[in-house]
Amino acid sequence: MAPPGRLAVWSGTTTITASAAGCNGPATTDHVVTVTPIPTVTLTTSDGDNNFCVGSSETFTAGGGITYEFFLNGTSDQAASGTTTYTPAALADGDVVTVTVTDANGCVATHAGLTMTEVPLPDTGDINSSTSLTRR
Repeated sequence: MAPPGRLAVWSGTTTITASAAGCNGPATTDHVVTVTPIPTVTLTTSDGDNNFCVGSSETFTAGGGITYEFFLNGTSDQAASGTTTYTPAALADGDVVTVTVTDANGCVATHAGLTMTEVPLPDTGDINSSTSLTRR
């Protein structure tokens, strides 16, 4: 993993030669450095959009790694594990769901997040037991 504040802008393998001339004469050594790309994180909702109805549940599915930690409004809501799905106990309008993914190389990336929109239930009017309905 890159030290804090260091981000490689390429991936691949390269050889770095270090040379130390002086005390005991010239000495060189080669070091192979491999830089792996950060994971490409995916996050989707069970119904394909970011809308949900009052009282319904929504399942989120992440991809791109081997461990996934899900966050609701910035607070960890499902600890890091190999589980790619997450269903929050409840959602409210404006809630943001994010996921942090770790890949097999130990590289970490976080999805920007999905902002959820609550869709109100339709108004049923004044339907009660004495209301007659006609089938068309």
